[in-house]
Amino acid sequence: MANRLFTFCFFLIISPLVGFSPPLPTEDFPKIFGQDYADALAFIQTHHDTFERIALAEKTDLRVVQSIIFPELIRYSILKDFFETKSLEVLYVNFGEDAADFSIGHFQMKPSFIEKLETYISQAPLLSQDLNHITEYEQTDESAIRKERLRRLRDLEWQIRYAAAFYRVVSHKFGDLHWECEEDKVRFFATAYNHGFDAPAADIQPWILSRNFPYGVAYDGPQYAYAEVAADFYRRIKK
Repeated sequence: MANRLFTFCFFLIISPLVGFSPPLPTEDFPKIFGQDYADALAFIQTHHDTFERIALAEKTDLRVVQSIIFPELIRYSILKDFFETKSLEVLYVNFGEDAADFSIGHFQMKPSFIEKLETYISQAPLLSQDLNHITEYEQTDESAIRKERLRRLRDLEWQIRYAAAFYRVVSHKFGDLHWECEEDKVRFFATAYNHGFDAPAADIQPWILSRNFPYGVAYDGPQYAYAEVAADFYRRIKK
């Protein structure tokens, strides 16, 4: 491995703590994931105009947003036959995230993820005006709001709006961080999406190298870093 040529740039945080993540070996992800990768790419291409329109309206970087969620599109293609959320949805509407928290749609967003986005946006004056459509509901009853939140999560345009809002939130929360290059930014944003943007940067950074995609930490077989799948896709769409 030492004699292989690596072209990755280093991840650098300019803050009281300076950290580097060593480069990972290049992987041929289109070959590794085969038809599931092709399905994910076809999804991006089919809905490109919708992505572009929403990214422009939400003042986000289209390529970064697409790269962040691209590994989830692969995972969705792999596992889609196992998703059944109807009974979980009933539990969530009636009792909230403590009773049921589960992944929904192609981007595999959980209700708790959206609630955290809403909370952060509502507490950030620089974001709350631009993103009030994310936080506001016509309903006032909590169960009705949860039901509407699920309806939004099942809608592709809302999923893209949420992904764009995530980009804005992470850009705001970690605005004092700097990266050597855009790929390192993608790695950090993708890891924050996969691990949890509510964690501090020092907790997110070690997960950049974590090889638990696509089956999770309990799986013993070969896996890959979520961040590297995202960064690899970013490199490909930049060309």
